[in-house]
Amino acid sequence: MKISALTTCVGPKYAAMLHKSLPIWLETCDEVIVVTDLDTKINWKVAIDFFQGAKGCTTLIPSRTDIFTAHGASFNKGAALSHGFAKIKDPEWVLNFDADILPPPD
Repeated sequence: MKISALTTCVGPKYAAMLHKSLPIWLETCDEVIVVTDLDTKINWKVAIDFFQGAKGCTTLIPSRTDIFTAHGASFNKGAALSHGFAKIKDPEWVLNFDADILPPPD
């Protein structure tokens, strides 16, 4: 059984939290996809570089527009998650979690 995990991570607070929990998610899941924005990438480069360098983790930064605020939205998490779902190849099980969740080690 393949488990693909998906989350959004925007801002310093959530980047710091996901930085702590990502190793546990990667132990449990076959892949983790993190959708973030350009501002978080620039201002929290250490965390984003960690996400991008982690084996099994894919970091998506939508390029043409900020998917979170497109079309006048204040924060369109659903659009960002849809972008991430579209990148999962051969999904079996998909786990959507919030970036501020710290799962138990096992």
